[in-house]
Parts: sequence; structure tokens; C-alpha cells
Amino acid sequence: MAVATTLPVEELSLALAVYCHLHSVNARAVRPHLDVTPRSHFDEACLWAKSNAGLVSKMRDAPEALASGAYDLNEARGWISRLFGLGRATETPELAPDEFEQIAREVAAARQPVDEKTARKRAEIRELVDDAFETG
Repeated sequence: MAVATTLPVEELSLALAVYCHLHSVNARAVRPHLDVTPRSHFDEACLWAKSNAGLVSKMRDAPEALASGAYDLNEARGWISRLFGLGRATETPELAPDEFEQIAREVAAARQPVDEKTARKRAEIRELVDDAFETG
């Protein structure tokens, strides 16, 4: 059996998607010619290439910028997400230890007391679960 390349299928799929994007090849025309596994990777790679269209264009127009590391990568997102800016990760602010403790105290204080009927029901359910795990 001959080996055509040493690249894994994910990297080959990405290379094909980038090629399609750079040379205006319709991905729908390419997709039917791929087996199942490369096709699934190709679909994700096409999303990535579209999400990083600026970077892909730099490959053709300014490869020296890529060599110097002057680029940003975006996560692969569908066109609606890219259009409306949906699904972007938001930065989580760093909390000081005393701020974290204050929030924990506020959450504990805001908890509603459990009435007796609910407490009995929870205890009964806990007992049933414990019995199920002990006999299983």
C-alpha cells in the first residue's frame, strides 16, 4: 500500500479548504468527491477558512506577514454567527480572593430556606438513590 502523504486528514482537509477559498473553487463541487471522514473535516475546515478570510487572503497577498506572526486567528463559526457576531467568547474578569468570598457569602445568604415537606422528599429520594447504588 502506498502512502500519498504524511499529513493527517485534518491538515489535508484544511489545506484543501484554504485552496478552495484562495482560488474561488466552489466547496460544494469538491465535497462529493471526498470520503466520509475527510468530508466531515473538510466542512469544518471550510468554516474555519471563511471565519479567517483575512488570514487566508494574507497567504496570497502578504506571506511575509504570516512568517513574522502578524495575524490573529478566529474560531470557526457559521455565516450567521459571523454576520451578527454571535458566539464570541467574552472575557471573564479576574476576581480577587476577597471578592470571590464576598460573592460566595451573598449567594449563601440569598438561598431560600427549604420547607419541611421538600426536605423530607429530598431525603427520601437520596435514600432511594443510595439503595440503588448499594444493590447495583
